[in-house]
Amino acid sequence: MPKEKNINEIDTKAIHDFYEKIQDIWIDSEKWYMHSKKIIESFILRNTKYLTGDILNAGSGGSTYGLINDSITHLDIVGNKISQFKNHVIASIENMPFECGHFNSCICVGSVINYCDAIRAISEVSRVLKKNSFLILEFESSYGYEHKFTSAYKKNVCTVIDSKIENSDSNNALRQWVYSPKYVKALLESENFKIVLSDRFHIASSLKYARTADQAMSTNYVKFDKILKFLWPFKRHASNEIYLCKKS
Repeated sequence: MPKEKNINEIDTKAIHDFYEKIQDIWIDSEKWYMHSKKIIESFILRNTKYLTGDILNAGSGGSTYGLINDSITHLDIVGNKISQFKNHVIASIENMPFECGHFNSCICVGSVINYCDAIRAISEVSRVLKKNSFLILEFESSYGYEHKFTSAYKKNVCTVIDSKIENSDSNNALRQWVYSPKYVKALLESENFKIVLSDRFHIASSLKYARTADQAMSTNYVKFDKILKFLWPFKRHASNEIYLCKKS
């Protein structure tokens, strides 16, 4: 597929420094992100039968998502988040120090690819996975209602300010990429991945957030996602998508 040009670069050092300073990637007081973690963890635990052998947690951030397995390798750009694990590697998922076909399965969640180049990241994940292995990938979508009246809406690739992170210094707000689902699916297909299962979340909450910019209050609407994620056109406007993919 044609290589999409990114509209703006993001500051990878700022991302590194931000996550190095915070105590926990998933902050209890941030209801929006704690709901995201709950959905991601539930999806992973429902599909543990596909996560076998040597597992890569790409962009770990120190989160296990309920997986208990001594063969998990935690990879992250921030060392202080993964140093407690026996198997940990400090590196970017865009350039991983592993041999081709090293891992049997991989999880890359917590919107990791939104803070790096999705093309390079998905290519690297494919490279280090064996044939017939499985990947669980989650990302933030440009189709989310919160982007509807912005230049990012429905763009294949666009940078946005991650305004939902409660940061007391607005001048240090992080920039991230958002991607359209069709773009991510095309990237996966180009790297020989087939989507086996999928889910989406933050639909009603995204609609409310677009109108109020109140993260905590908007998160109260996630209960409606159980219905909306099956209804057109609401389901296509989820802020987050998560896929179980098989590499052929």
